[in-house]
Amino acid sequence: MRTDTSPAQRIALITDDLTICELVSDAHSGLRDQGARFPDVDRFAGMGLVTYSSTEKARTACLDLEPARAALGLIVLDGAVRAKSIGGTTGSSVAAMALLDLLTHTVPDVPVVVLVSTPVEGLELRQVRRSQGNIRSLDLSDENLPLAFAKALSGVSGGDSTAHQRITVRVGEYAAQYLVTEGANVKASGEYEYRSLMDLHHLLDSISNYSPISEGRVAGNWRAMLDKFGEEVFRLFINETIGPFIIDQYQTSKRDRAPIELRFDIEIGNYEAARLFELPFELARPPEYGSDFLCTRVPMARRIRFMKHAPHEASANSGRAAEQTWQAEILTELESSEYRDARNANPGPGQQERPLRLLFINASFEGTATVFNETTGAQTIAHLTELAKKTADELKVVKEFATLKAGRKLESVSSVSVSPRIRTAAQFRRKIEDLVSSEKFDILHFSGHSINLPGDEGTFLVLPGESGQAEGVSVRKVASWVEQAGIRMVVLSSCGGSSLRTSIEMMRSGAEAVLGFRWDVDDHARVEYLRIFYQMYLQKNMSVAQAYCEACNEVRLSHFGLPIWASAVAVVRD
Repeated sequence: MRTDTSPAQRIALITDDLTICELVSDAHSGLRDQGARFPDVDRFAGMGLVTYSSTEKARTACLDLEPARAALGLIVLDGAVRAKSIGGTTGSSVAAMALLDLLTHTVPDVPVVVLVSTPVEGLELRQVRRSQGNIRSLDLSDENLPLAFAKALSGVSGGDSTAHQRITVRVGEYAAQYLVTEGANVKASGEYEYRSLMDLHHLLDSISNYSPISEGRVAGNWRAMLDKFGEEVFRLFINETIGPFIIDQYQTSKRDRAPIELRFDIEIGNYEAARLFELPFELARPPEYGSDFLCTRVPMARRIRFMKHAPHEASANSGRAAEQTWQAEILTELESSEYRDARNANPGPGQQERPLRLLFINASFEGTATVFNETTGAQTIAHLTELAKKTADELKVVKEFATLKAGRKLESVSSVSVSPRIRTAAQFRRKIEDLVSSEKFDILHFSGHSINLPGDEGTFLVLPGESGQAEGVSVRKVASWVEQAGIRMVVLSSCGGSSLRTSIEMMRSGAEAVLGFRWDVDDHARVEYLRIFYQMYLQKNMSVAQAYCEACNEVRLSHFGLPIWASAVAVVRD
């Protein structure tokens, strides 16, 4: 609910720092200049600014009497203000946090901006507790404080109750940064230095050597292992970064959850940081919430970010400067007209007026596949089992959506498979190359086998031949098909297809999303997962992250004994 915007309202600035008084006064006087960009901040420009030098004085003057409370239009609180004007601990957040708790109970409708120069412990929790969402933090070190002040006021004004909420985590080599936004407004941000790199690397080693399904058999202890992985990821990345912002997603029913999306940004260019792609962020779970894994509760996806500086320049762009650069890039994306328009349309890749076109590669195969190491050229031979029933069912699923009359329907499905005219893997590859060179597609769906060589020596999709011999085609080559045909989403229905190399190559090719599987998966459950994903994405018009989450949750409920939902990974560009 908005507060009264009558001229009698005032802004209460609570600080004992003269420099902050000057900064806020200057930013307030410049609000009129920001009106064109942030029209909902005009009401604050007309309010008088009154300063209180302690939380005690602010309580006496603003909160104890009803007329004074009614006149409050905005509270700007210094996160390090003292409780009393004389004495008290300078720089402590204790007094500010205590006042915030009081404000939540006494004047919950009055917007609050908290001024910080360093992360304030407990601020995130207070932001979550204010159900109105009318609280923001403002970094005093921002180079353009007047603009940042206007953004913060726009965020607390309550003008857009449907603003898109996004939580983004930057997964760095030694620390994780997080940014919580509503629309293009920052609600919270911070950094968490990993407490134990030894635990982190141990978890990576455990993950890289594990699969819940091996040679078609489900491991008897897979649930216990995924519980362990999930708790470790939550402890290492979630609990002390974005924990307060997503814990509600575990506690409430689907109907009552706040509409948010989550992104994990993995920066490519540093080997150790890139290796963190292997971590199962999707399986994060607080220990007390049983089998409620993150991927079944929160629409989420990963993003690949390519380093814009050379590796030898990393130290100059580390720490605070790197965090600010990353945050600026996120906010630029959120503010862009293209993203804003897409966000309002609740989009996914390929959102457009015309129906979508899908290229289905039916690569079912049983026999011997040959792949060549992309570094050494060494030959690897793999013996693969038949997938005919599964690929036929997947093709049937996508063709069903081509007949739908509502939602983001498919216009047509073009299929490539072994036939009397396509008897060898080379002929199979040439048929695909002919198609992508002459036609445009929106979605590439590959159903078949994939092979990952150890040590990031290549990921290959297996193209079959009629004689029981197949060849692995590098995802680098597949990426060239994606670029040539203008493909915007790649669905890899294959065991282990969602590797780091796959994600890098598809993003470089211009794809907007990649959906694949981390481990070997059960064929029947895989078809069910993809059916639900396409239903949500094509028929219900959900974003990739939303459709991914819905499919994870639905398949977990219907196929709890199979870990297909735990294997799915979504990577997006937005």
